[in-house]
Amino acid sequence: MDKQNAIRIVDTLEQRIAVLDDPRVSGKALKGNFGIGEASSLNADLMGKSWVGDGYKVASDGKTLVSSDGMRQYI
Repeated sequence: MDKQNAIRIVDTLEQRIAVLDDPRVSGKALKGNFGIGEASSLNADLMGKSWVGDGYKVASDGKTLVSSDGMRQYI
């Protein structure tokens, strides 16, 4: 992968993560499941881990990540 493609991937990832930080998303405005577009499996995993935040736990199913406050999940 060349440097321009790497920068483009990081920029796109940062934009998508910024959506998660948007108060309209992180607040109570949106409930239930919702999408934020398409991503590679690597980027999706990075966004999912960002969504649940530091201190997440793995649920009893062995794959679902649950935020430390129990309010967000990533499968």
